Amino acid sequence: FEVSLEALTSRERSRQVVTAREVAALLLRDGSPASWRQIASALGLRSHSGAMRACARARRLLAADADPGVRRTVRRRFRVRVLDDNAALVRSADVVVLAVKPQQFAGVVAGIAPHLSRRQLVISIAAGITLRWLRQRVGGVPLARAMPNLPATVGKGFAALTAAPSATTRHRAIARAIFEAVGEIVELPERHFDAVTAVSGSGPAYVFFLVQAWEAAAASLGLSSAVASRAIRQTLAGSVRLLQASGEPAGA
Repeated sequence: FEVSLEALTSRERSRQVVTAREVAALLLRDGSPASWRQIASALGLRSHSGAMRACARARRLLAADADPGVRRTVRRRFRVRVLDDNAALVRSADVVVLAVKPQQFAGVVAGIAPHLSRRQLVISIAAGITLRWLRQRVGGVPLARAMPNLPATVGKGFAALTAAPSATTRHRAIARAIFEAVGEIVELPERHFDAVTAVSGSGPAYVFFLVQAWEAAAASLGLSSAVASRAIRQTLAGSVRLLQASGEPAGA
């Protein structure tokens, strides 16, 4: 992770929180290449690549995946180094994000645990895997857990965040900066994570199902698919915008 939190001003440090905007400002203050001027517009953060630009230099980011096709796609889309060896990645990283399916999680953790150290931060986004479970397998390595959702891919996500006692204020600030780069976050005790997984983690699927049923109803009324799709998406987007602007409960 390229940003040195020691470079924060005393005002920023006193808040113990670093936002995506402040991370971008740090990069610019540190005399980053001219392309980093794009960060200002990227802070609308419409994609994961925007998050990468806001939080770290691309050349310092590493990814690993067992699937050659996935490696090619990630390398081409994000212009980062992509490895086929999780252990090699971990040995080179300051922050490790475990973004694997729960059914693959135990095998991945077993493979990287011998290579982790207390100088690193490990962030898990696996549903249903607790910090206690992870701590039993990696020892005193600083840990955080997040539950993001799919709209993070367009910079409109929502994520819950928590951390183990082994994580310092600095570690928490790094985790916050990563997830604030792609949406809103809330810090919650881990006991609420199952509820967050159901509400916001799975929430986009409920919305997509609603839209699918809505489109079918529109078709039954004689609307073309193009008109129905446009009407429903704009109605949905406008309604959400209105709800946010009003500050009122949905039923008010």
